[in-house]
Amino acid sequence: MRELVRLFFEWYLHHQVPGLFLFLLVEETGVPLLIPGDTLIIAAGARDRSWPAALTIIGVSALASAMGSSILYYLMRRGGRSLLLKYGKYLHLHPERVDYLERKFQAHGALAIVVGRLVPGFRTPTTVMAGIFEVPYRTFVPATAFAAVIWAATYFYLGVALERAYRRFAGILLRNERAVVAVAVAFVLVAVLVWLLSRQSRRPVASAE
Repeated sequence: MRELVRLFFEWYLHHQVPGLFLFLLVEETGVPLLIPGDTLIIAAGARDRSWPAALTIIGVSALASAMGSSILYYLMRRGGRSLLLKYGKYLHLHPERVDYLERKFQAHGALAIVVGRLVPGFRTPTTVMAGIFEVPYRTFVPATAFAAVIWAATYFYLGVALERAYRRFAGILLRNERAVVAVAVAFVLVAVLVWLLSRQSRRPVASAE
C-alpha cells in the first residue's frame, strides 16, 4: 500500500490532466478511492494558478464528472430500483417514502441535482437517486455538468488561496507515507466496524420463551 501511494503521487505529478480525468471518472462511477477527487483539484490549483490551467482543470473535471456519473446513472436506472426496494428499509426508505421522494425529485429534478452534487458527500447519492427515480437524462447530464463546473472551480481556487499551506501539508504527507497509509487503513477499519455494529443493532432480539 505504501509503495502504491508513492507511485500514484509520482505518476500524478507528471500526468496531472489525464490522471485527474481517470481518477474522477472512476470516482464518479461510485467506486470508493483512497484520495477524494476534491483533494486533487485543490492540488492543481496550488500548483498552477494561471488561466489556462484553470480552464483545463475545470473543463476536464466537468467532463470526467459528467461521463462517470452517466455510467452510474445508467446502472441505477437499469437495476437500482429493485435494490432500493430490497435494501431501502435499512436506510429507513420504505415504499411510501420512496414514492414521496420520487415525486419531489422528478418535480425539481435539475435543481435537486445541482444542489445535491454541490453538497460534500452527496455527489454519488444524488446520481443514484436520479437514476433510480428515472430523471430524464436530458435533465440529468446538463445539471450534473453545471454543478461540476461550480464544484471544480470552487476547489481549484481554494487550492490557489491555500497554496502555501497546501504545499506544506503535501510535503508532510509525502515524508510520512507510512502514517498516511496507517490512518487510511484505520479509517476503513473503523467504518467497517461501525457498519457491522449498526447491522447488529438492527437485528430483532429473540424473545425468551
